[in-house]
Amino acid sequence: MNLQEAIEHCEEKIDCTECGQEHKQLAEWLKDLVQYRKMKLETQKVVLLTEKEVEELERFRKRRQHFGGDLEIANIHNAPSSFPEMYKRVFGTESTENSLFGRPWYSDKKDDVVRLYETALSEGYTVEEN
Repeated sequence: MNLQEAIEHCEEKIDCTECGQEHKQLAEWLKDLVQYRKMKLETQKVVLLTEKEVEELERFRKRRQHFGGDLEIANIHNAPSSFPEMYKRVFGTESTENSLFGRPWYSDKKDDVVRLYETALSEGYTVEEN
């Protein structure tokens, strides 16, 4: 029996008896539960990452621990070859080229992407389906 079936069952049992009134109350609680679950799913943050990004993010997590937790996502600017997928997404580039004129500046970071990775680190993430 799923929630909707339970609600329907309770509504079928509603009458003027004490048991019927308890079924009415139970149906209301179950409806509230359904609404709560819908709200929770709608507001839940789901961060979708590629498998490569997940590997890099987990490698970054270890590196951050090595620095005592004091390492920002944007610091991958100094190590583009270690985090190529994250680097490309954070700095909006297709290359990890490390030339003086071909490389984005630290200030070129996309703050929304940085927040996305921080959310993934703190709240979890989902791997994109191919």
